[in-house]
Parts: sequence; structure tokens; C-alpha cells
Amino acid sequence: MTLRNMLTHIHKPTYYYATPEAEPRGILLIKDLDSSFISEKRYLGYLTALKKHQIEVDENIILSANEISLAQGQFNAAILLKLPQRPDAIFAIPDDAAVGVIKILKQNHIKIPEDIAVVGFSNSINSTIIEPNLTTIDQPGNKIGEVAVQYLLNEIRNEQQFLNKTIVIRTNLIVRDSSFKT
Repeated sequence: MTLRNMLTHIHKPTYYYATPEAEPRGILLIKDLDSSFISEKRYLGYLTALKKHQIEVDENIILSANEISLAQGQFNAAILLKLPQRPDAIFAIPDDAAVGVIKILKQNHIKIPEDIAVVGFSNSINSTIIEPNLTTIDQPGNKIGEVAVQYLLNEIRNEQQFLNKTIVIRTNLIVRDSSFKT
């Protein structure tokens, strides 16, 4: 699972926690309020990956919004700056929200990834325009489209009935400068 791989890049290396007061501070999630199957699966993947890596799930650092955009990412970053303890990393779905986060963090002289790592989801063009370039989970849109069209054509032709069939299309973690390269 890509989320598991992502955790190795957004968690600070062990030497960052050499002193007792420097403990892991969690991973903030920026997600949409959508309760669709896909949104729920992404959220469950986040929770599962944290638990698997024995990272405490803190509901206070899970931020939701009706519209996830660059502006919403900036808004959420402003909330983050007011937290008494900032997280080690931010996982923002989609990339545009992560880009908004990076802009605000940079304006506030927060070093990325040294102070806070940032990871997006979707591998949009903005992920390579922002500095530092955004680590992101690439969702293969073309492949998803191909599978969906093939599914629909098969249904129309009655060649196959895919009722309740789960089709898994793998994502890919693209590690760039906004996270640690291990």
C-alpha cells in the first residue's frame, strides 16, 4: 500500500528524536467532507497506516472541508500554525491543498521537510511547480478511465456482469523534496 510507503518518507529520521522532548507529533490530514466510498477508503487507509506504524491517531489534526483547493489548503495551514504542537507531517488530499499548505508554511519561515513534511495526493502539475517540489501519491487517472470504460462496455454488451466486483488499481508514491528521502 502506498500510504505505508509514504510514512517512511514523512516521518523524521530517528536522529530528530534524540532528546526526550522531541517525540513524534503525528501526521495532520486534510481531506474532504465527502462520504463517498473513495473518500472513506482513503481515510481508512490513513488510519490503518498510522496504527500499523504505532502512530497515535489524533482527531484534532484531521481537518475536513467541503471544497479542497489551494485556498482551503492555505486556510488549513493557518489553523495548523495556531496548534500548540505542530505535527511532523501533513498529508493533503488533493495536491492543490498541499500546495496551499506549502505556500503558507514558507511564508511563515517553516522549513519543509525539516520542520514539517508535506505529501499530496494526485500528482497534479502543481506538484512540480511549487518549491519544494511536492511528494505525492500518483493516482493513474488514465488507467482508471480505461478500466471504467471497459467495465461499461462489457456491461452494455452483457459480456460480463461485474456487480459488486472490486477492481484495485495501484497508486505510486513519487518522492520529491517536500518529504524525507530514505
